[in-house]
Amino acid sequence: VRVLGQNWCLVRGFGLVAPQRPRKAADPNPQAWHRRPRAPRSLAIRPGFVPTPTKWASYLQGSQGQVSKNWRTQTKISKLRPGDYLIFPANPKDKFVGHAVIAAGPPVAMSDGSYALSVFDSTGSAHGPFDSRYVDKRTTKQAGRKNGSGLGNGTMRIMVDASGTMTGAKWSIDAGGPSMRNIPVVAARALR
Repeated sequence: VRVLGQNWCLVRGFGLVAPQRPRKAADPNPQAWHRRPRAPRSLAIRPGFVPTPTKWASYLQGSQGQVSKNWRTQTKISKLRPGDYLIFPANPKDKFVGHAVIAAGPPVAMSDGSYALSVFDSTGSAHGPFDSRYVDKRTTKQAGRKNGSGLGNGTMRIMVDASGTMTGAKWSIDAGGPSMRNIPVVAARALR
């Protein structure tokens, strides 16, 4: 993927990163998460493919065996930091296919008790009226839409309960976009 004039690559479904130098036999840290030769076996992903949001969420919740010590899951909105991953598994009842984003900034409390969260992702449905895909000429324009499709930055609404535990999300702060009713939030931080 080419972004801002630089080639980037998807690393085993865990996000976009700048290309890494090839690993040599004498590499001092051959187990670094961003250089792993393949995804955890429990995800059952063929080389060159990425996990679906549903498989990724299931892995991070421990449903497919022990979660790598390279990941820390977050449940509280107060623990979210820029760079954390938020995964929304599929919900066939609502025809939601799943989605994953990277937090671009800290969550901001809103008057109704929810939180606005600036995110980076790749999608064809803008996250709110100020999504970068409306003005970024590098995104691919879609027929019948004002926004482009591809990498961008927008704002989602994260719902929480009284204890600050993330309970759901809305596609944007103005509630536009695909339905995310009854969709759990699985958030995680890559530790290495």
